[in-house]
Amino acid sequence: MTTLQLNAQLFRALGEIADDKDIVKQVLDFVNGFVEKKRQNAQAKQKQKTLEQINHALLQVNMIKEGKIKCRPAEELLNEL
Repeated sequence: MTTLQLNAQLFRALGEIADDKDIVKQVLDFVNGFVEKKRQNAQAKQKQKTLEQINHALLQVNMIKEGKIKCRPAEELLNEL
């Protein structure tokens, strides 16, 4: 089943309960739990990605210090712009 089909099915079901305030509130609370979990997962993934990028940069700095790779001076990079 596609996401579009699932969305249509969800909205049909919501339409059937739309007149019952208590049920709608329960459904909303339930869905908000998923929304919060998704946000937390996205934040955790972004944090992990950022840490990996920092680690990679530090490894490169150490390799430059050890003379294993050469870097270009910042002035040279700016002159290209």
